[in-house]
Amino acid sequence: IKCTTGEELNPLKLEQGNTRTRREARNKEEGVKATLSRLIEGKASKILSCGNGADCVTIKCPLGDLDSNADIILYSRLWNSTFLE
Repeated sequence: IKCTTGEELNPLKLEQGNTRTRREARNKEEGVKATLSRLIEGKASKILSCGNGADCVTIKCPLGDLDSNADIILYSRLWNSTFLE
């Protein structure tokens, strides 16, 4: 299935790396305990939606003659630099 969007999905041309693996290895060596969420630390949060501050992209995928019982799974990745600070 070939999906399309009306705009560039990766304008910065970022590439997937294995930084998480390196970070996990470093933390293991240093004995660092991970925090489940930054919200636990009392940081303010902001809820974004497509109509309220978030940059959203519509992805269109022609499904053709798929069976009506077919499961469709869409994987997506959100880069750290796109989070609000």
